[in-house]
Amino acid sequence: MRGGRINFKFGDTKSLFYLLNTDVDLWPPGSAKDPWTLRVHAEPARTDRPARGFGSFVARGQWLQRNGSTTLDVKLEQSELGDMLTLFNGYESGINGHISGDAHLAGPLNRIGVAGRMTVSNLHGWSQTPPGGDEWRFSIGGAINAPGQVIDLNANTKVSKTQAPLQLRYRVADYLRRPRWGVTVNLNHFPLAPIPEIARNLGWVIPADFKFDGTADGAVGYSMPEGSPRMDGALNVSNSTLVMEGAPPLHLPNAELRFAGSTITLEAAEIRDESNETGAIQGDWDIASQKLNIEISSDGMAIASLRRQVALAGIPVLSHATSGRWKGDLRYNQIAGWAGAINLEDADIPFEAFAAPLHLVSADATIDGTSLVMKHVDLTVGGIVAQAEYRYDTLGGRVRISSGLRCLRPAVPRLRSC
Repeated sequence: MRGGRINFKFGDTKSLFYLLNTDVDLWPPGSAKDPWTLRVHAEPARTDRPARGFGSFVARGQWLQRNGSTTLDVKLEQSELGDMLTLFNGYESGINGHISGDAHLAGPLNRIGVAGRMTVSNLHGWSQTPPGGDEWRFSIGGAINAPGQVIDLNANTKVSKTQAPLQLRYRVADYLRRPRWGVTVNLNHFPLAPIPEIARNLGWVIPADFKFDGTADGAVGYSMPEGSPRMDGALNVSNSTLVMEGAPPLHLPNAELRFAGSTITLEAAEIRDESNETGAIQGDWDIASQKLNIEISSDGMAIASLRRQVALAGIPVLSHATSGRWKGDLRYNQIAGWAGAINLEDADIPFEAFAAPLHLVSADATIDGTSLVMKHVDLTVGGIVAQAEYRYDTLGGRVRISSGLRCLRPAVPRLRSC
């Protein structure tokens, strides 16, 4: 057969999958003891997607009728990674790249052993330029139960006798009718330094000077049990350092990430600056709703150590300060914005009306989404000592600012919340 289409049918039910642009050569056995020989070149496709192939493969092998055993050599020709993900998921993932590999299959039809190799390269988002560079090479193993329609495969990046830093397990059942699949990722001292660049290639907005290292250990599962994505598992991140240009490094000695349903939760973790001052951060992100919650706190920490981070986060007051110390508790969600109470000491805040920054000797600030209240403000500006209170809020689209100042006419910068 040349250029044909092969459909799969079970009783009166037609399979979701079929083979397109299929070439088949079949040689019958010369005797009862000889095997059937098969060669196939095809493009797998789905009936619920436009009529085109999602990748292509070549397979050549034999089936011995007298004992039901088979041997098969399969080569996945270089294909688009996004196409292969769409083939299994049924929708476009936005992840692109190249994937290729080969495998040897052997054994009885109800337990066909699999051994092979797979290469993934040029991993990037749909709107990003292919990055080139290193390939991800995996060793493949596992088994296939053809009559039972179960595939159980594992892949790892092992290159020596030590345990592989990255291991994957893929299991799918009822794959020709209504596929039910799941992927488990196991990490063992997995290096995190390449992750920011990979995330940029996938289209995440991450500053070019942001660097993050450390290692991760744990396991995370991803499946589609009821047609909706679900995650389960936990990761431990250890000995991490966050570096951004213009700010001293921040150290994250230990952090726990938990995965449940569509939510990723960061348990309360200590952050430490170069002066050994500490703070804490925790939060959660729901991938399905894109809702983000963050909580940060400190009993006393230099603003300079967080300057770049708080500027990017748009934290009121802190994002304007260039020096000094802060303590308190802050929380963020995408609906209400930032809220909480902090104390500032020896903080400098640039203000266009003055040649020198406004210096806050001490101030208590309460942030509540659209409003900012500062009390017990002791400040100096232009060599003059003053005390003040300050209020900024937006109601019904209007901005209301009030201030009280002793020893100096009101001249307080209009700090704005985000």
